[in-house]
Amino acid sequence: MHGKKPAKEDEPAPYSTLNVGVWKILLLQEPPQYSKFIRRKYNGFASLVPLARRFLSDIYQLHPTLFVLVLLTQFCIGIEATVLLHLSNQLLYIIEGSIVKGSPDAPAILTAAVARVLCLLIFATISWYNARITPKLRTRITYYFQEKCLRDDLNVDLAGIEANRARRCATEQEALSTFDSLSSFLSRVISLFAQLWFIYRQPSGGVVFTALCTIYPIYVTAMSRSLWMKPHVLYSEHPQYLRLMALNQLGQSEYREDILSSDISDHVVSEYKKARRELNSAATDHPDTLYRHYLTPLNEIMKYILQELPMIYCTIQMLLLPKMFSVTSIAILQQRASVVRTTLQHTIIDIRSLENDQQTIRNLYEAPEITLVDGKMTYPNPEVKEAKGMSLEMRNVTFTYPGAKAKGEVLKGVSFKIEPGQLVMVVGSNGSGKSTIVKLFTRLYDATSGQVLVDGRPIQEYRQKDLRQATAVLTQNHRLLPLSFAENIGWGLPEQRDNADMLAESARDGGAADIISQHPSGLQTVLEPIPTAWGYYLDPKKASHGALKA
Repeated sequence: MHGKKPAKEDEPAPYSTLNVGVWKILLLQEPPQYSKFIRRKYNGFASLVPLARRFLSDIYQLHPTLFVLVLLTQFCIGIEATVLLHLSNQLLYIIEGSIVKGSPDAPAILTAAVARVLCLLIFATISWYNARITPKLRTRITYYFQEKCLRDDLNVDLAGIEANRARRCATEQEALSTFDSLSSFLSRVISLFAQLWFIYRQPSGGVVFTALCTIYPIYVTAMSRSLWMKPHVLYSEHPQYLRLMALNQLGQSEYREDILSSDISDHVVSEYKKARRELNSAATDHPDTLYRHYLTPLNEIMKYILQELPMIYCTIQMLLLPKMFSVTSIAILQQRASVVRTTLQHTIIDIRSLENDQQTIRNLYEAPEITLVDGKMTYPNPEVKEAKGMSLEMRNVTFTYPGAKAKGEVLKGVSFKIEPGQLVMVVGSNGSGKSTIVKLFTRLYDATSGQVLVDGRPIQEYRQKDLRQATAVLTQNHRLLPLSFAENIGWGLPEQRDNADMLAESARDGGAADIISQHPSGLQTVLEPIPTAWGYYLDPKKASHGALKA
């Protein structure tokens, strides 16, 4: 079942190969060190607290009232089951007492029933209100963190993209998921403590019964086998399984012409049947599903025993102290024990997922690495007398693109100077470095060695914003923005983007006026509209469905 690979001195840890069905799973062999595990979990939770506080504080600042209302309604939803069970408990005890006495206590029964119905109406209203306001907060969260991610992405220079390639940036959807996870966890914890407190306060409950209710979910969590959040590698070498997958692909459209023209359809099906028979009963379920299965039934037997521990305890107590129990109290305890087990299991799952939440929050607030340090000198330099233009110079410049783009030196020992007002054309074959020269003069990158000078000073001394405002670049891979004609033109000079006369003049000078005039919305025509319409379950044969599409 297990094949072990001997560890070498330079290997960080040995691993084992586990065969499950048609799959092979490579797992690190990590000896169980429970004290270290508990310490790591505690340290992880402790480091999560300040991160979660900052994360939730930012969300609170978006709309304090809405934030508090969402959490309050979730708190109420969390204690709903316990409150309703308490009222049901009172109603059942009154009914049981009436049965024992032989005469119903109508006022008490009616009062208890009305109280439960009123609570149901209140909690239903709270749940409805929570469903109404939560999307509003979620929208604010989504676009707040989308703006933050956008700002971080736009602040990273081209060289920084390579430097930050190994850094995984969190998205606004992950931020939203983290908020849902944290708020759900808090609500579930409140619900769990309310349920445990209710059981503890029962005359036939107590500390022992309450503790027994928690053993089963803790045992299930401790003994569960799962690949979730475990470093592992999955693959299959099973020849029949791989052949089945390959033969099944022959039914796809890209192979259809070859299969039909060769008239081998029957042969493909025949080979598939043969491979299926040879596969026999080898399990092909998901590896994680197969990995969860134990070789013996002992674990399942233990789970069933632990699940019944609370009722076993009640049975023993009832034999010893029969006056403490009634049919109603036993039914309520049994129901509540089942609910506590489920709630605690989900709470433990939430705790385990907090590790992902912690990493998401850290990624949200971890600033991307900026590789090009901005200068402090303004451009144009007020100390320099008015000139006809910008002086550009390279002195023995060598440049290699960073990271994945690196394919040797693009420029090597390049030196030349362009005087102010001089018209210069750089020519050369593809890949000779023409575009790279432009990128260095606009400081999208810094030279690997040598100097790039602007007006006789190193380009690194100038503020990047000033340099780029003083230059205009039209690259060979220039892209239109997915915005309007007006914004594509006006964003070249953002402070004048609303100047209709300048926009029209720029469109005429750029030769775009005729193209723009062909569109009904003119300058306000959006070049690449964002698609927002989707159709589902539409039948083109039905006229009524066609009206929807129209």
